[in-house]
Amino acid sequence: MPLRIHCIQHAAHYNGGMIEDWALAHGHTYTSTHLWVTDTLLPQTNQFDWLICTGGPLAVDSALATAWVVEERNLIKEAVKIDKVVIGLGQGAQIVASALGARVHSNPAGPEIGWFPVKFTEEVRGPRVFPFLPEEVMAMHGHYQTFDLPVGAKLLGSTAATWCQGFLYEQQVLAMQFHLEWTEADVQQIIDQTVGTLDTSPKHVQSVSTMLKGKEVYVPEARQILFKMLDRMAEFGDLLA
Repeated sequence: MPLRIHCIQHAAHYNGGMIEDWALAHGHTYTSTHLWVTDTLLPQTNQFDWLICTGGPLAVDSALATAWVVEERNLIKEAVKIDKVVIGLGQGAQIVASALGARVHSNPAGPEIGWFPVKFTEEVRGPRVFPFLPEEVMAMHGHYQTFDLPVGAKLLGSTAATWCQGFLYEQQVLAMQFHLEWTEADVQQIIDQTVGTLDTSPKHVQSVSTMLKGKEVYVPEARQILFKMLDRMAEFGDLLA
């Protein structure tokens, strides 16, 4: 049965990436809300089956983000309550974690920007969750903040810089601080938007050249893993319906 997948975008250069490719390939509808457009309204829960919350350049607790973060968080809470599938990516994962009662805060190890391996937990690699996951995947990162693990959630994985890289909650909410969804063009666009202000001196921030080389090597595997995770979330969603 076709799904209505709705994406909340926080900035023009932070989109759903390959999630849209997956949705259209499976015959689902894919719509989006652009929060940087004046007077934009968030969707009602009866307008979607899946809610995708993308990344963004602002800290969740920044003054510029406060108004729409509160509204988006309330929408996520409502969606979870009525068994919708919710997927958070990057900043979107932070907002989802916050909606589930977890604390969002500065990452103790500092910013994590570039290609770094995410090591998945044995629990989520188990037969009842994502049995196809490898021990680790090289993923693109771009965050200064992180979040605590919500109560009742399964830890998805960790990196050297960030313990909580994501989680699965009640088989309906998937949050990933890292980015499997970015295409090569998305990575290029993110770099183009930040290259002038990027400080590469912190330990877990790569050079622009390293990030550019990485997109050619790591995006294909990220796509394969992401699509399998989305297939699995669709199976979980069928059980909720």
